[in-house]
Amino acid sequence: MTSLNSSAVRASQVAANILALLVTAVGGGSFLGWVFDNEILKSPLQDGITIKANASLGLIFAGAGLFFLQKAQPGRTRVRTLGRICAVLALSLGALTVFQHLSGVDLGIDQLIFRETPGALATASPGRMGLPASVCLFLGGVALLLLDGRTARRRFIGQILGLSICVFTQLPLIGYAFGASQLYAVAGYTGIAMHTAVALLLWGVGILASRPTEGVMAILCADDAGGLMARRLVPAAFSLPIVTWLIRIYAEKEGWVEPSLIRPLAVLFLSVCSVVVVLWNARGMSGLETQRRRLEVERQRGFERTIEILESISDAFYAIDAAGRFTYVNRQAEELWGRSRDSLLGQSLWSEFPEAVNDAHPAHREVLSLRQPRRYETFSPRLSRWFDVSLYPEAGGGVSGFFRDVTERRHVEEELRRARDAAENANQAKSEFLATLSHEIRTPLNPVVLTLDYLEAHPEFPAKLRGELASIRRHVDLEIQLISDLLDITRIESGKLQLNLRDVDLHEVMQAVVVMCRRTDGPEIQLELGTESHFVRADPVRLHQVVWNLLNNAQKFTESGGRVVLRTAAPQAGRIRIEVTDNGRGIAPELMPKLFNAFEQGETLTARQRGGLGLGLTITRKIVEAHGGTVTAASRGAGEGAQFTVELPTLAERPGLPPPPTAAVASEAANPLRILLVEDHAPTLKAMLRLLKMIGHQITTATTCAEAERAALAGDFDLLISDLGLPDESGLELMKRVRPRFPGRAIAITGYGTEQDIQAAREAGFAEHLTKPVQISLLKAAIVRVAGAKRRSPSEEIGVIAPGDATP
Repeated sequence: MTSLNSSAVRASQVAANILALLVTAVGGGSFLGWVFDNEILKSPLQDGITIKANASLGLIFAGAGLFFLQKAQPGRTRVRTLGRICAVLALSLGALTVFQHLSGVDLGIDQLIFRETPGALATASPGRMGLPASVCLFLGGVALLLLDGRTARRRFIGQILGLSICVFTQLPLIGYAFGASQLYAVAGYTGIAMHTAVALLLWGVGILASRPTEGVMAILCADDAGGLMARRLVPAAFSLPIVTWLIRIYAEKEGWVEPSLIRPLAVLFLSVCSVVVVLWNARGMSGLETQRRRLEVERQRGFERTIEILESISDAFYAIDAAGRFTYVNRQAEELWGRSRDSLLGQSLWSEFPEAVNDAHPAHREVLSLRQPRRYETFSPRLSRWFDVSLYPEAGGGVSGFFRDVTERRHVEEELRRARDAAENANQAKSEFLATLSHEIRTPLNPVVLTLDYLEAHPEFPAKLRGELASIRRHVDLEIQLISDLLDITRIESGKLQLNLRDVDLHEVMQAVVVMCRRTDGPEIQLELGTESHFVRADPVRLHQVVWNLLNNAQKFTESGGRVVLRTAAPQAGRIRIEVTDNGRGIAPELMPKLFNAFEQGETLTARQRGGLGLGLTITRKIVEAHGGTVTAASRGAGEGAQFTVELPTLAERPGLPPPPTAAVASEAANPLRILLVEDHAPTLKAMLRLLKMIGHQITTATTCAEAERAALAGDFDLLISDLGLPDESGLELMKRVRPRFPGRAIAITGYGTEQDIQAAREAGFAEHLTKPVQISLLKAAIVRVAGAKRRSPSEEIGVIAPGDATP
């Protein structure tokens, strides 16, 4: 599809809104004319042809319907419904009046509100609007209903109907302009008031302009030479003949020139204006051609520069086509073959130089004898265009050959390259394994977490069993944390740990962590907040994770009855210190140097009995360093307790922090949504369906991409929640196809949580990315954000939430 000119699209949408308001204003003013019996409002030209009361109502419905449909952004179903109702009213009024004209039956709608004296000019029956206006209202109402049709064919038909209104209404306007009363004053056929025709013409133009990315308007708004030419020539083609004849009539009336000269001068004026428009358009096209030539010159310069590089390198380079004929040879290749460049070009490598192939160095024979293509790594992206380089010359492309002197240095470089590739492949394989492992563990955990949410919220769940439920919740949260730690360490090692920095009150974060970590069977936690400067620039989720890791680590190695102290202090201006001190098992001296290494757990048996993979401190150090801080550990030895100290830079002034975004979730249940839920894992589908229905939403389920696509096309949904690993296709492919139905209103749920997965979901069109197992609080918050958000551009950031990020 041709790209669109953003300025033209915006101008078209603004014009549609303005035209809709103008049509409504004309209809409203004319209706007031009937209310107050004001002849000027009924017939501004005072020519005796009045707008009928029904026509005034039809224009009000027409303009309002166009305005509401133009304002109906995704998610605003009430506004869209209101627009469709207005369209149906305009359509019905027009259709009933057309039926009266064609059948001669009086349905009693003409004078239902106001009565008109018989004998009105251009009126077939008292109070009845003319046939042109009623036909236009009928066609325009149908066009409004088809503007957002599910298929391109329906939307195209809607634009054709809007264009038909423009054509029909120009006939009476031309009649008014040139005094041809047959075009606007024949009762029962062409009768129509001038301002009725003008309003209907504006309505037809507004219908076309309201959808600038579809059909006819997409041609006018295209960001290419054709679109530029259309935007310049189409208005002139419509207006120039009319303006010319208006000038001609006025000149005849005022007697400016002799009557015999009027027609030749009008033709001359039309010709001159047409030439001016053509020259103006040609100037714009020339500008585009100049730009194209400049780009071509730059490409040629790049080509010549590449040739200079190939000529100056100390290695031989040549290019051949599919038949084995030389198409390019540099100076070093001339020396290789012992022939001049002119004698080589066009000659066949395979037929002219078989002895060279047989006698070549083994490193060269791989290219020549076996016909295995070798690309020049540094320049191959451009050479593939300029030298017809192909991976398979036998299939019709070409091939380039590149030879180097065999030296010890080259062998060393090759070995280093292979070692680097092997390391990168191993690292990639490890990341893929961890992502797959995460997915396979998260998927069966998902229905467990959702069922726990359901049971905890269920009012009839026995109180005496809630303690057991809390124990299950703690163990499930530990499993989720282990998975999140694995993914975090993978992000850190690949350099893809991203921070969402904002102004944060560190004391509020610490207080929240303490509330989460306090338990009756653990050591006592004391919180001592000892500094006034406690605002930092940080990622609040990651900062929460740091404090939780340190406090949880202290609790893990401190027996019940012990004590853990969490305090803050100001070691110097512009810094804040967080200290976590315990009187637990302490740290052996030999463990101190490797304490922050990944998978290091010290006393292995004791540590693993208490859970964890030995990643918490490693992740903590990387997060703190990413914030410009430091973390250290100290202990006098085994049994002497331990102290962990974090220092971070503080903000110079107390910032104005926004209120915590929790209120939106509470009001979510008051606004039930129609949700299409796509999930192939039966236990997860059952648990999510039960929870979402308990919240109050209307749910339609699907288990495959094909089933989901049929449901999306058949129903009108507010939101899509879809798994990505579906049996027939990926959920990403499903989203790409149904994206117009859910612009900015889709949530991806998957067991994969790598940066590549998040980026793929963003590109497919998902607004949020939730990692399994999904906690209902996070799902509710995501639903509120997505359902209440306006449509976003593809370049905007996707929301990413993983259970380990929200709850350490």
